[in-house]
Amino acid sequence: MASTSSTSRHFGPVPIQLLAAQLGIEGFDAETAEELSTEVEYRLRQIIQLAFKFMKHSKREVLTTEDIDCALRLWNVESLYGYSSSDPITFEKAEKYDDLFFVKDQVVSFQSILEESLPKCPPEPTFSVHWLAVEGQQPNVPQNPAFEHPLDTTEVDGEDEDEDEDKDKSKENDKQIVKQMVKHVLSKEQQMYYERVTDAIKGSNQALHQRILHSLANDPGLHQLLPYLIQFIADEVVHNLRELRLLISLMRMAEALLSSRHLCIEPYLHQLMSPLMTCLVSRHLCQHAHENHWALRDYAAKLIKMVCNRFGKTYQDLQPRITRQLNNAFIDATKPLTTHYGAIVGLAEMGDKVVEVTLLKHMPVYLKLLKPILNPTLEAKEAETSPENHRKLLRQNAARSIEARRCYGALLEAVGSLVRQRVYMIEYSKLLEKVSKHIAKARSGKRKKKSSGKKRSKTVDINGSEEDN
Repeated sequence: MASTSSTSRHFGPVPIQLLAAQLGIEGFDAETAEELSTEVEYRLRQIIQLAFKFMKHSKREVLTTEDIDCALRLWNVESLYGYSSSDPITFEKAEKYDDLFFVKDQVVSFQSILEESLPKCPPEPTFSVHWLAVEGQQPNVPQNPAFEHPLDTTEVDGEDEDEDEDKDKSKENDKQIVKQMVKHVLSKEQQMYYERVTDAIKGSNQALHQRILHSLANDPGLHQLLPYLIQFIADEVVHNLRELRLLISLMRMAEALLSSRHLCIEPYLHQLMSPLMTCLVSRHLCQHAHENHWALRDYAAKLIKMVCNRFGKTYQDLQPRITRQLNNAFIDATKPLTTHYGAIVGLAEMGDKVVEVTLLKHMPVYLKLLKPILNPTLEAKEAETSPENHRKLLRQNAARSIEARRCYGALLEAVGSLVRQRVYMIEYSKLLEKVSKHIAKARSGKRKKKSSGKKRSKTVDINGSEEDN
């Protein structure tokens, strides 16, 4: 068995023994050389197989030293020096050894080297300036790449014309550069987790829903799933604008992602702001008017405030853009009252300064808009209609009156908090003035007492003793 294994190998122990003798290593027996030869052959096979992979990927059929260097770098081994030629190296067999090969050096005479012509001197380093583009058009200069116009096809009768067109199309298709799309592949476990999350958000199991939200807010390994989760929120909000329960679940999911300390949500912030603004100022967010869609709008306003507080310093135009959009929705009389309510709540969450500049400024005009809705009166033409139409008008007026009262209450609450804050600051400043005056008076009284105590008069007796008066 040993003899067959030794004969089947291509790298024997003889080169190992020769290298040991050349390096002056004493006591190097045949068994050690045999063991080292098997290890050396194994490592050489690894490097050569990896070098062949580089050769195949380079569309070549000849193995070069560059392929060996690439394989060595991949194995963190120092590359070879002195073999940088792209020509293949020819090995010759030694005379006295069957498995020993060497590279024969080329004999070059000095006379041939002296008779060779000197190479050209390299040009001096220079630089030049040219226009890459002028008003969006590339000038036709030698420094710029040539612009190839499409081939003009001539009109030919019969089948020759079709063949020429097919050839031109094939040439144009060959010149086109097609960028391959890099698909983000999720593992099987991540796909199962994503399906479980989406099913729980769409489902009605509250216990599972709470566990999923807790997992989204606290699990650290959801970086690859984050773009898919945000895209899921955006798509479901667009396609389910009348499903109030689902919209509330999606907003809770968005809050869980925003509150997570392990997720970097900043690159996907533009995708998340769209569903948040939709749930704030959309016209309809439920199927029936009696459903509490006002709570969803309040919830979306708080989430937008959370986004502004967290990313406002990084993106300084984030809060001004949101404020401008909400202010435009608030002052637009053609918008529905539900949109007005969302704009009022959103502006109120932005702070007292925003309320003062937007809501307080336009409050008189908006109250005039709400007055006829809060106190509806039927006109003569409407009173003469049929009983069914009269009932419909009453229902519409009642629904609009409820919406107007919601807007009126939100507006009063926002402006009232601003007024209370201002009154509190005024009263607080007055109280500080009174307290400071009282403290100053108390301190001045203590100083007078101390000074009066130090100025006691002293009298001297005939005997020489002193007495205080």
